[in-house]
Amino acid sequence: MRFCCTSYALDGFAHAAEALAGRAVGARQADALRQTVRLTTLWALACAALISLVFIAGAPWWPGLFTSLEPVLEQVRAHYLWICLVPLVGVWGYQLDGVYLGSGRTAIMQYSVVGSALLVFLPLWWWLQPLGNHGLWLAFLAFNGARGISLGAVYYYLNRRRRWLLPA
Repeated sequence: MRFCCTSYALDGFAHAAEALAGRAVGARQADALRQTVRLTTLWALACAALISLVFIAGAPWWPGLFTSLEPVLEQVRAHYLWICLVPLVGVWGYQLDGVYLGSGRTAIMQYSVVGSALLVFLPLWWWLQPLGNHGLWLAFLAFNGARGISLGAVYYYLNRRRRWLLPA
């Protein structure tokens, strides 16, 4: 159960980062790019934290808004913590996706997804199968975390070497 407001809200910041990063790279303004990344990331992180807090505070009520079937509600209650963590872990990858799309460096995103899936998600999913859905959720969050970390590491490298404004 992933509430649609999470993806809409966090993707909104990624779309803003995409447009602003594209403009900064096109104008060859490294400082504007860094400011774009800094500000959109701060706002996206604040929004993700707020969404997680709303999910946590609304734990007794949210699931009942979507279903009244008790078996479904039991499963949601059993996995609700994972739902609350998704915005906080996923925000980094979503946000940096916008930066890479806007700057025309989509290959980095591709390698991040493939690498995170092959090196993190699939091994964890396989290893954690005895945990059932909890193992799947953990593998999914680790995948999203690995995407954020890998995209962040490449951003740090490109930013430090001042390579953002070079052709992709």
